[in-house]
Amino acid sequence: MNVRNNGLHIQDIAEAKVAHMRWVKRASHLVSGYDIDKNFLPIEETACSFGKWFYTHGIFLLRDEKYEDLMERIGELHIQVHDYYREIYDIYFVLPQKRSLLHKIVTFSSKKVNTKDKEKASEAYKSLEKTSTQLIALLEELKTALKTYK
Repeated sequence: MNVRNNGLHIQDIAEAKVAHMRWVKRASHLVSGYDIDKNFLPIEETACSFGKWFYTHGIFLLRDEKYEDLMERIGELHIQVHDYYREIYDIYFVLPQKRSLLHKIVTFSSKKVNTKDKEKASEAYKSLEKTSTQLIALLEELKTALKTYK
């Protein structure tokens, strides 16, 4: 069934959900110790594929009173997911500003992550994952609502 409401296909939501799940998986790879290009995982909530959907096509639903509350909650969770990722990003990619000249020369732009930082990143990822699960549940609720109000 190709349900369309307010110019939005149910399929668009499904694709946004898949894009979000891929993004979360890449974040898990980073925390698991895989080398990830820092540009591969957008920090800003407007730059990831899900955010691009939400802030373009999804905005029409945000303006519809039938979906406004649900879309606001989805938007808030999406921002929270990126906030948790920002914590992880800082741990793996942001070098301390106050470094000695020798440290700057030796490390260039790489960052060594210690065990304590890895634990912090893991905790942030657990929060990210929990919030992501809530976001996905709301997307399913949105799809059901769209089918109901078609």
